[in-house]
Amino acid sequence: MNLLLETDRLIIRNYAREDLSDAAEFLMDEETMYYIPKPLSNCQNSSNLSIVRNTPTPTYPSY
Repeated sequence: MNLLLETDRLIIRNYAREDLSDAAEFLMDEETMYYIPKPLSNCQNSSNLSIVRNTPTPTYPSY
């Protein structure tokens, strides 16, 4: 895992395959998605998650 940013309360990192089921779960949760115009359907989630799954992990220069 490429750790990009970490604080006491937050870790920002690249997505990993292990994140897909958790992402699908919260993307379909109405309470979690309250401020999003319309929660995603299973088909939309599958499509979006397949894009994430098939997108290569970017590489960043180290300074």
